[in-house]
Amino acid sequence: MTDDELREWIFAWSARYPVEYDEVLIPLHGRAGFTLEEIDEILYWKLRSTPPHLTAARNHQKSIP
Repeated sequence: MTDDELREWIFAWSARYPVEYDEVLIPLHGRAGFTLEEIDEILYWKLRSTPPHLTAARNHQKSIP
């Protein structure tokens, strides 16, 4: 793949993801750990379009000591 092809591929993929993804993830970049509230924010961001998966993940999260 040439540099130009790679650049086009990256731009095409980046257009598929809303800017709100950056707003959620950038503050968490480089962190060594997360609070339960931050984990819940990530779960909601990733799974809100599939409520059964979000519920299951949140139930599992509550079992973490």
